[in-house]
Amino acid sequence: MPRRVLVVEDNLVNRKLMEVLLKAGGYEVVTATNGVEGLEKAIGEPFDAILMDVQMPVMDGVTAALKIREWEAKLPPPGRHVPIIAVTAHVMKWNRDQCIRAGMDDFLAKPITKKSALHILRKWTDPTVPSQTLD
Repeated sequence: MPRRVLVVEDNLVNRKLMEVLLKAGGYEVVTATNGVEGLEKAIGEPFDAILMDVQMPVMDGVTAALKIREWEAKLPPPGRHVPIIAVTAHVMKWNRDQCIRAGMDDFLAKPITKKSALHILRKWTDPTVPSQTLD
C-alpha cells in the first residue's frame, strides 16, 4: 500500500512538480493550496507525512504546523504525530529553527529534486530503504 503524503504548496508549478516526483517514487499524493486547506486535510485524513511550504497566503506553513501539533496534542493516547517537513527556499539557520520550534520535523530546501524529496520522505516514512536506491 503506497504511503500517503500531503503536499501543501501555493505555487501551482511547485505543487505539480512535487506531485509528479512523489508519484514517480511510489507515493499517493494529496495537495492543498494554502495553510488553511492543508490544516483541514491534515485533520480530516490520515497521512504518513506532510510537505509544508513555509510562505503561503491565507495561512503560512509555520502557523499551519503549530495548529496541526495543537490538534494532535488533544488526541487521546497514544495520539498521533505526522512528520511535517518544511519546504522553503529560505535556508538560513533561523528559518530552520523557526520551523523546528513550530513542530516541524525536518527541512527540505528548494529547489526540490526527486532525490532530495524521496530521501527525506523515506527517512520519515520508511527508514529501511537504503539511501543509495533513491537516484
